[in-house]
Amino acid sequence: MIIQKYILVFLLLCIVSPSIAAQSINLEFEYLFNLTEGIEFGEPGYVIQPHRITTDSEGNIFVSDRQQLMIFKYHPDGSFAKQIGRSGRGPGEFNEITALTVDNENRLLVLDRMQFKVSRFNLTIGSVEEHLFEDQRQFNMMTLQSLPEERIAGIYVES
Repeated sequence: MIIQKYILVFLLLCIVSPSIAAQSINLEFEYLFNLTEGIEFGEPGYVIQPHRITTDSEGNIFVSDRQQLMIFKYHPDGSFAKQIGRSGRGPGEFNEITALTVDNENRLLVLDRMQFKVSRFNLTIGSVEEHLFEDQRQFNMMTLQSLPEERIAGIYVES
């Protein structure tokens, strides 16, 4: 049954692909700043292995560090603001930061798929809430997105 699904997808792609014309787009990039400029290795704010990035409505930048298992917050000008979370299994602690997003109230949402949880940080008042979801070995939650009315969308991939 699974093979039939892949064949169907492959055939649809073959049928649809020729009708899609490639268009070139013109993108311009502007260098803004180096997040670790002026920060020495090992100091707070020094990113070793950046992995995910998101911004809030105020222009703050959040970068997850895959090696250090924490998130760094930077002001819109690139200056370091604070560290969020750390390695571990408790509230506000991570085993694998899989996805980041910010909701409509500027709360930072962090998916840790190894611990089957979403952490929601209210940075204004310094609190963290966690939602644990059922350990379903046949599915991996790969990403999340904040939606209106306190809802979260996640993408599950069958393993």
